[in-house]
Amino acid sequence: MATEIADGMDRPFVRVYTVMDYYDGPRSGFADFNGRPHAYRALWNVAEDDFDAEGRFALVPVTPELLAIALEDWAIWKRWERAFYAGEVPLSKHPALPADAARHEELAPVIAEALEILPARGITARGIFRARGGVDRNARERGPRPELEVQWIPI
Repeated sequence: MATEIADGMDRPFVRVYTVMDYYDGPRSGFADFNGRPHAYRALWNVAEDDFDAEGRFALVPVTPELLAIALEDWAIWKRWERAFYAGEVPLSKHPALPADAARHEELAPVIAEALEILPARGITARGIFRARGGVDRNARERGPRPELEVQWIPI
């Protein structure tokens, strides 16, 4: 583990395009890894019945077409998030505004399939997420989440 951390110290924080699942931190989405867009998914520890305590993720490269689909769906989510925190739409409309709901339903299965990553098929890396630029807000603050970046430490 010490070698892993030491090797990762020189790795830059890179762009997180989307967070498709969030539970005590990002669990799946799309982010850069080694200069290319990848799907990422947190590993599950069956014995603990919880996400991997070491913060490990499986990553697989994605095509530009798939990234475009993910970004379109992310824009749908961000519109809903802004409207929700402005008091314009109830939580029951999550994750898309009524005008975007049909398109979200078209995109969701494509994204879900991309995020069904088998660890044996991908790269395994420890992910350290933070607000872009290293400036974070209090997690209890209401309002849209800040854009994120991640440092991947290959395992």
